[in-house]
Amino acid sequence: MLLSAKIPSTAAYSAHRGWLTSTGCALSAGRPPVCYQFSCNQILNAQPDDQHRFRLRVLSNLVPHIGKRALGGRHLVEIMDPAQLEKVRFKRFARRLGEARRALQVIRSSQSQGLAAPAAREILLKIIPIPRSLAG
Repeated sequence: MLLSAKIPSTAAYSAHRGWLTSTGCALSAGRPPVCYQFSCNQILNAQPDDQHRFRLRVLSNLVPHIGKRALGGRHLVEIMDPAQLEKVRFKRFARRLGEARRALQVIRSSQSQGLAAPAAREILLKIIPIPRSLAG
């Protein structure tokens, strides 16, 4: 059964605002990848430096990364037919899940140690490209 049928939204969909309400997103589950990835300028500008902004971008891309290209070019959350879910490339999904877990570990440890280690950078590069300001 589809997630939207099991966990209904707390509000009706609006053609103008989508699932966004005055208190935030009305979806408790099943958000599209763009909802996880988007960080407004106010949030990004509140970060103290490029490293913190980069960490935030990595964190916000973990969920979208896991389901990316689960079936052809489609993201996992775009697959609506239960029969199609059986065709998902599980090895790719498992690999991306592992990459996301390792990236989360790097983010946790980088809070005190920074992103200087080349191995840490390589792990984060699997999620998103590193900004030039951090590449040096």
